[in-house]
Amino acid sequence: MCHLKRLLYFVLLFVAVSFRLQSQDFLAQRFEGKSDGLGLILYMEQYNTSVSGNLFVFHHADSTKITVSRMELIGTMADETTFVMKQAGFPEPCISGSFSKSGNSIALTGSCATFQAEVQVHKSVTGQMMLDLYRISETTPLWPDDPFSPKASLEMDAILPHVNSNARYTDALIRFASVQPGNYAPATAAYDSLMKFASMRFSDQYRRLAEGDPVQNQTRRIPDWERIQQMQLVLNDQGLVCIEKTVYAYSGGANGMTNSSYLIVNDSGNILTYRDIFREECYDELSSLIDQKLRDAYSLDAQSPLSQAGFFNEIIQPNDNLYLSHDGLAFVYNVYEIAPRSMGTIRVRLLPEEVEQCIEPGILNEQIRRIFHPAFIVEP
Repeated sequence: MCHLKRLLYFVLLFVAVSFRLQSQDFLAQRFEGKSDGLGLILYMEQYNTSVSGNLFVFHHADSTKITVSRMELIGTMADETTFVMKQAGFPEPCISGSFSKSGNSIALTGSCATFQAEVQVHKSVTGQMMLDLYRISETTPLWPDDPFSPKASLEMDAILPHVNSNARYTDALIRFASVQPGNYAPATAAYDSLMKFASMRFSDQYRRLAEGDPVQNQTRRIPDWERIQQMQLVLNDQGLVCIEKTVYAYSGGANGMTNSSYLIVNDSGNILTYRDIFREECYDELSSLIDQKLRDAYSLDAQSPLSQAGFFNEIIQPNDNLYLSHDGLAFVYNVYEIAPRSMGTIRVRLLPEEVEQCIEPGILNEQIRRIFHPAFIVEP
């Protein structure tokens, strides 16, 4: 009887994992509108009944100053056309919405930011690439026969190119999603197999490190491991894709760590870094912009040191951890990079008009200009 139960457990586990490995096209859209003087932009993704996204609320304090609130949202579809979402880390929903019959707009209502608006979908432009979302969720006990066994838990999202994409482009996204095995052919790799391999690699690493510690192994005080990887599409336009990857990892100790990283890549597979985007002579100018943005955000005057707000250094420099969207560009600093854990991840967003003069000339300059100013694009 015991063997029958164990067999049934593994059959159910296999069925559940196999279901979650199936690739599905997922909704990834950008909605934009205004309400009572507020500008609203919602980047929203839907996968089955789950929805997630980022909501940007633009407050126009005066004719020259704009403050931006950014909310990370997760939620569910209540039915085929309506959804509710909450801020990550908060228990109660604060955004609700419903799609129009055409799907070209949503009626959006919020309590975490007071507004009620009809938000229009941002029109697609030429140069968008097809992407699929893959997902896996597995828990691997160190000792399967022990119900109290320590375990390694993995929840993993991966945004990967549609089949028959450019090989270099596919390779860049596979590597960023952390699903590559040692050797593979990017153009023919089966993504569900890559996801399964990544899960096996994670559980194997846990087993090797746990069993390699004879003291903890003997006392069975090995900590559980947990890794949660979430990916979000920030930009897919004009031959450029920007993807955000946020990873929470815990392998013992007082706290887990969260890290956000970004990939900007074009349809030829070229990964764009700070040096590819910005002119070298603008480094000091961008540093000054970052300094001013931080002072505004933390209410510091020009004479006060940044350390007064808790920063480690008095000069915060641009870095390679940056994302690009229709609304500008942002430098992202993870926990402990420039400030203590209590200050969290820090994002410094620069508006298009603040950085355009610093962008390298050439074809990339034209691509980013079109992303910043979609109204200038003549659609076929």
